[in-house]
Amino acid sequence: MTILAFAGIVGSWIIGAMDQKLVTKKTMIFFGIWYAVALLLEVTEKRPLVIVFLIMFALALGGSANFTTSLPAAVFGRHGFKKVNSVLFPIQALVSSFGFCVNGNVLNATGNLRMSYVIAALFDKRTPQEICGAHIDFLEKTPLKEQISTDRFHGMQAVIRKTQDYSTSLTQM
Repeated sequence: MTILAFAGIVGSWIIGAMDQKLVTKKTMIFFGIWYAVALLLEVTEKRPLVIVFLIMFALALGGSANFTTSLPAAVFGRHGFKKVNSVLFPIQALVSSFGFCVNGNVLNATGNLRMSYVIAALFDKRTPQEICGAHIDFLEKTPLKEQISTDRFHGMQAVIRKTQDYSTSLTQM
């Protein structure tokens, strides 16, 4: 068993225990801050900090499934849980999967994960129609183009195009 898998198991136990002792809302706030700190460590791209990020992320990811069940149960009780969970769980799974997909494509295209946060900021709170019609040409006018290699810049543009293509497929459903 790898250290990350072990961290996931431990994380699941820790989050479950915290959820029962502190209540769901306080536990979710704590792990929201935990994720933010982990992401700050990850974007440094310094090997020791990225290793700490991986362990922190594995700890939190292992227990994050608890939130999918404990939040609706805490808010809607046992009688409303089944109905709420039937909507919430597929959305949570889709969002989680999409995040890994974006990060994988960004890493493959640009060589680092930092650009995935730039792309996420570009499309944050946008509808699929807005994403499809977005003309992202300001990147060429910023110093970013000179700060990264041509391959990475083209890779970032390719990820933006892929995101727009995915949004186009969503609008055609």
